[in-house]
Amino acid sequence: MNRIMRLMGSSTVSEVQEIRLSLASQTFNADNQKTASGTFVYDGNGNPTTYAGGTLAFDPMDKMTSITSSGTGSYRYRADGLRAWKGWNVTIPTVSGIPVTGATYFLYDGGNPVVEMDSNGSVTAVNVFAHD
Repeated sequence: MNRIMRLMGSSTVSEVQEIRLSLASQTFNADNQKTASGTFVYDGNGNPTTYAGGTLAFDPMDKMTSITSSGTGSYRYRADGLRAWKGWNVTIPTVSGIPVTGATYFLYDGGNPVVEMDSNGSVTAVNVFAHD
């Protein structure tokens, strides 16, 4: 199993520990779906369509394409199923090949996202993968 360590970003060890503690106190159903008093709704493929007050949409390959909460997150994928870019409150051009302003693009080494770039081509994050 690999662990991702962000070289550029704001996550700290204490934030990761808080997330782990939060997940440890959650309940899940037989399909490994989080359960809580009606706040989580899943589609027939098991994708969460309502989650923590937000609405999520998925493509036919069960890849998340958008999330709407206090804004709208958009996601697009490459032909091999890896995420090509993500963006929050972005306008998607109608002409193919034009960068999505405000989006984060991903470069991969195999299946590992090793570089994140903005729509200007500037590196915003580098991910390092190491064995446990």
